[in-house]
Amino acid sequence: MGSLSSAFINYTPIFNDIDFCLWKCTTKSYLKSIDFDLWDIIIEGPFIPTWIKDEGSTIVKLKENLNQDEKDRHKKMR
Repeated sequence: MGSLSSAFINYTPIFNDIDFCLWKCTTKSYLKSIDFDLWDIIIEGPFIPTWIKDEGSTIVKLKENLNQDEKDRHKKMR
């Protein structure tokens, strides 16, 4: 029989409208067990690689113009 901690990771927490704080903490732990940066992505929002043109306007970088760090961060968004 598995331990309580391994059983905890194997299910998605379901909100039952009783204890939001417990549900949030459980959900946060569950998502971090999948990928440690996943909760930060949820809190901070999506990473959209951009660059600033000479005249000051911001445009989204094309896939072929991304550096390795930007590619890695973008993969986590999918």
